[in-house]
Amino acid sequence: MSRKVALVIAGSAGLETQIARVLAPDFDVCINYCHNATRANALVEELESGNATATYQDAFVQPRFVALQGDASNKNFITDLVDRVIAIFGRLDVVASNSGWTRITNFNDMDDNLDDDLWDRTYQCNVKAHYWLMHAVKPYLEATKGSFVTTASLAGIRPGGSSLPYAISKAAQIHLVKTLAKVCAPNIRVNSQRAQAEANQLRRLVAVQDVADVVRMLLVNESMTGQNVVVDCGS
Repeated sequence: MSRKVALVIAGSAGLETQIARVLAPDFDVCINYCHNATRANALVEELESGNATATYQDAFVQPRFVALQGDASNKNFITDLVDRVIAIFGRLDVVASNSGWTRITNFNDMDDNLDDDLWDRTYQCNVKAHYWLMHAVKPYLEATKGSFVTTASLAGIRPGGSSLPYAISKAAQIHLVKTLAKVCAPNIRVNSQRAQAEANQLRRLVAVQDVADVVRMLLVNESMTGQNVVVDCGS
């Protein structure tokens, strides 16, 4: 009788919040957040108010939406987070892995992109964290024939962006997705999406909804894997 369960990483703001909203009608959702408990709890309340509570045969009413705090770029926390999700919900079907980090530098100045800490933190958050998360969720997604989606970037396929390490890390992330799609086949589907931000505020708001819908499509689609889907409003 248990419903399908989604884990949304870094899910209390922006695109990730919208991903939680589009999944909520069909999934129980665990929202991971790093800092802002007020915002995360407000999202849980919003989802609860708009979606019916699941009641099970034993008359136990299980929470459908939960917010769990922690740094999703920390290897030990990731393992603990997944253990807590399973303890609460008993299963895991889809994962939206949105963790990422950057620091703005002069992209064309090699000296400004030389700092080891910049490279290490960027690579850890944008590449290694996704690998650690997949490693932790793999047995549960195999059991449910589930799906894993990451948030990539235009910088991963065209040089540019906030920093040189960021662009390279996003290219690595896209290739990680393609590699994991092979390693985790045939029971787990692994994809990524990247969106091109719009200068016009109205179009940006529309694009966030569009991207969230694409993430949902990738998570529930039963045949696509190893793909990086572009959402760019025709730009």
